[in-house]
Amino acid sequence: MNIRQSYREGVVGGATPIDLVVRLYEQMIEDMRHVGIAIEQNDIERRTSRINHAILIIAHLQSSLDFENGGTTFRDGSPQSGENALFDHRPARLVGHP
Repeated sequence: MNIRQSYREGVVGGATPIDLVVRLYEQMIEDMRHVGIAIEQNDIERRTSRINHAILIIAHLQSSLDFENGGTTFRDGSPQSGENALFDHRPARLVGHP
């Protein structure tokens, strides 16, 4: 195990659930910053890698949602929307689909 990985595991081990969510969002923002740089540099491999990582973060966040206790908050304010309306469209938008 390298020093960086050891540090990350130590930080995550002592984090609250809110801290973990914040860290995931921060990582997603960092991924998207790198996507922008990769686009400017025409680095398709890096762009794809960072988009895929951001999608994994969204999937992780989505899988931990409690729909029964979240009410309409997770339904984007609309009872007619599907349970995942808040997050369903995000991965598609990351890869350029409306």
